[in-house]
Amino acid sequence: MAVPFSKTKRDEISEKLKEGARMYAAENGMKKTSVDSLVTYADISKGAFYNFYKSKDELFLEVVEDWHTDIYGAALDCLLEIDELSPKQKAAKAVFNACRMLSDDSIMKFIENDLDLLLNNIDGTELMERYHGDDIHIKEVIKYSGIKLLVTDDEAVSIIKNLACSVLNADMKGYWHAQKIIINSVCDYIVK
Repeated sequence: MAVPFSKTKRDEISEKLKEGARMYAAENGMKKTSVDSLVTYADISKGAFYNFYKSKDELFLEVVEDWHTDIYGAALDCLLEIDELSPKQKAAKAVFNACRMLSDDSIMKFIENDLDLLLNNIDGTELMERYHGDDIHIKEVIKYSGIKLLVTDDEAVSIIKNLACSVLNADMKGYWHAQKIIINSVCDYIVK
């Protein structure tokens, strides 16, 4: 009979599974990542995997939500910092840092190649209720930061998402310098 995992061990295994999912998603994509490779990475049995997640899709959904939490949490932190920056400068810093995080992580490759597949797989299931898209996260950051906009929330969301999508071109020479100029200009336009 299998011995149940302690709370600490469960947390360690869950983090190891998510780490493996992020790594394999970047290398092979979600579709080519098998539960077998994930359990090997986490050093658990295949049966134990299903004590943590009902499916591979549930694991990848949790990874996406963790990325959202990290990226949008860091953006909110920038907006809430107490410093001499104006709201426009804080907003530009928040958007720029979020773009950097997107570029520095494997998330953009996952979003480009696998997010639609994941969302199609979970559409119509209880998992879809746990997914919070970028629109929701950006609106929450705007709301909780108290930043005042010169445009509607929906317009701000569209603009910010477009800036984030441009990160797919981050390997172009001069990209980050250009991105900083564009972000500063956009924040001058949308932030009071």
